[in-house]
Amino acid sequence: VKPGEVAKWWPDAWRGLGDKPYSPKGPQGVVLLDGVAPAKWQDKFRKLVEIKEEKRTPEQVKEMAEASAVLDDFGKELQNAVVVIAHSAIVYAWVEVLLRWGLKVLIIDEIHEMSSFDARRSIATKELARVAVHRIGTSGTPMLNRPRDLHNPVDILCPRRFGYFFSPNRPAGTYAVNFCGSHQKTVGVGPEAKTVWDHDGKSNEELLHHRLSHFMLRRVAREVDTQLPELVRQIVDVKIAATKSVMPTFDILKDKAHLRRVLDLAADGKLAQVVALVKGHVDEGEKVLVFCHRQKFAEAIVNELTGYADGVGATFIHGGLPTKERE
Repeated sequence: VKPGEVAKWWPDAWRGLGDKPYSPKGPQGVVLLDGVAPAKWQDKFRKLVEIKEEKRTPEQVKEMAEASAVLDDFGKELQNAVVVIAHSAIVYAWVEVLLRWGLKVLIIDEIHEMSSFDARRSIATKELARVAVHRIGTSGTPMLNRPRDLHNPVDILCPRRFGYFFSPNRPAGTYAVNFCGSHQKTVGVGPEAKTVWDHDGKSNEELLHHRLSHFMLRRVAREVDTQLPELVRQIVDVKIAATKSVMPTFDILKDKAHLRRVLDLAADGKLAQVVALVKGHVDEGEKVLVFCHRQKFAEAIVNELTGYADGVGATFIHGGLPTKERE
């Protein structure tokens, strides 16, 4: 349901203060939307909107009013906010609330994630983009391989600038044909063979670059290197205590198991110095990433740093950690 289609069914309260959506008032603030509480109310409201007014039952009219009132309350909570920050993965649940809030500027970080036109986050972002006066997208991930991935992000920022992505009935002049080298190909063999369109190529690259340059600010690594702090490499020599060092004999060097134990003993001798080095950086307020070859050595560092100071935590990540825990 498009915002314009929804508006004609909204009660007066839906638009907030008279004919104007909620306007930011008071001091500046940041609101982090970290939940999907309005989702069920939004879904209920939209399903009822799709039913023509004259065909709604009294129960449906009551449900719609209830859903609208709940969403209206969420909108009122934002009326004093100047900036609202929402994760793109959950913004679909806040579309109606943000429309009531009355956004004027939409900034989309990591806009390359909007390459899929039918993804839930893309659909929601497009709804917000339609009412935004200014739309800005940022990304540090260049899309170099397939121009098809550019169409939806560009269409969010500059609606209809490149027209439809593709139409099988009228392919000529579409974005896919102009810039994706779209062509028909046969897949499958025998009776299962069929003809499909392939949009994974590229064509007219210079023209695409020219048309993108009107609204795209592109900066490559060599242009920003001078603005980044210099990379400092420092090698710290660590002296191993005599009790932790062994001069291996030729017999030990021939035995991999014995040699491994000798190396482990030397590594353990570095623990105190490594922990002291890490603590020094932590005391300076820095975040520290430590790479270790041995799992036991890494666990020992974490144990030494756990509870070292208020607000300081240490986490150990290893290959045996389940994916869910790593995330």
